[in-house]
Amino acid sequence: MFIQQLKAGDHFTQENHGEAIRFEVLAIEQIGSQFQVWFRSKLGLSDARYHGKAVLPCVRPAQALHA
Repeated sequence: MFIQQLKAGDHFTQENHGEAIRFEVLAIEQIGSQFQVWFRSKLGLSDARYHGKAVLPCVRPAQALHA
């Protein structure tokens, strides 16, 4: 999924030192052509800035797909 398509509640899993960590998108804000994204995981809260065309392997919760 393109970063610019992310919504709060989307999630993705990333491997960290051989352990799968699940990240949940808390918020996203466009800043020029980039997007600031805030995440929550068992590691705590974090944020990152991405170009809008960057891709993350995200999953949207089923109830959001039918809204």
